[in-house]
Amino acid sequence: MTFNVLRKTICLLILFIILPTNYAIASAQTPITIDGYYNDWSGLPYSWEYNHNNPYIIEHFWDGTQNITKVYTDENGNPYNLEIRHKMALYFDGEYVYLHIQISDKPGSGMNGEDYRFYVDDKMAAFRVTYAGGDHLNKHDKKTEPSIYFVEVRHRDGGISNMVVEGATAAFTKNPDDKNNELELKIPLSAFKLQNNEISIGEFNLLEFYCPNLMYRRIACSGVSTSPIIGIAFCLVIVGVVLYVNKRKLRGKEA
Repeated sequence: MTFNVLRKTICLLILFIILPTNYAIASAQTPITIDGYYNDWSGLPYSWEYNHNNPYIIEHFWDGTQNITKVYTDENGNPYNLEIRHKMALYFDGEYVYLHIQISDKPGSGMNGEDYRFYVDDKMAAFRVTYAGGDHLNKHDKKTEPSIYFVEVRHRDGGISNMVVEGATAAFTKNPDDKNNELELKIPLSAFKLQNNEISIGEFNLLEFYCPNLMYRRIACSGVSTSPIIGIAFCLVIVGVVLYVNKRKLRGKEA
């Protein structure tokens, strides 16, 4: 194998890995439409959260007739479900941060939009979600009829506190009896830096969300794939092996 043939082989291998992979990422990077219909979250990773670490296995649970061991699992067999925890998902497409929350059945659970903290490599920007005009999202607001509402995302901190975030969109579904109220939103990552100049929006390792009124721990995002890097690395390994074998063969011929 000559050097020119080997070089062409290397280029073809890298193109084979990069082109289809990038296309898949581009298709997957904008799957969420903020419209108050939540089916486009169904294929994304999710987490079950609550404001304390409540167990999903309850021993000596009285079911009305006898004591049983009650196990709360979701439709995929994972621990927890909407009976005892909120369902949450966090996603990043390279430009926008997306968040989905569905509230638990538990008594006293309500959609709280007052303290939404996002961490980019542990540097925080915080936001509020309100009705148009700034009224709180509150499940005890009996004047608000069940419906889908397009709501506002506002800066929480800094000199721009309470200003509506440019480019952000949010939809809130208020259900009858406030059961399993639901929220989805997207915020441009550039808005984070307006609050906290230490936040890097060009390159970072970890993006997280936390709301102390709804959860006891942070959740991390999905959506950024390293598969092109893995593909290129795999190609380079193959190339290294080919070069080594070819060099050994040439030495053998010279001998």
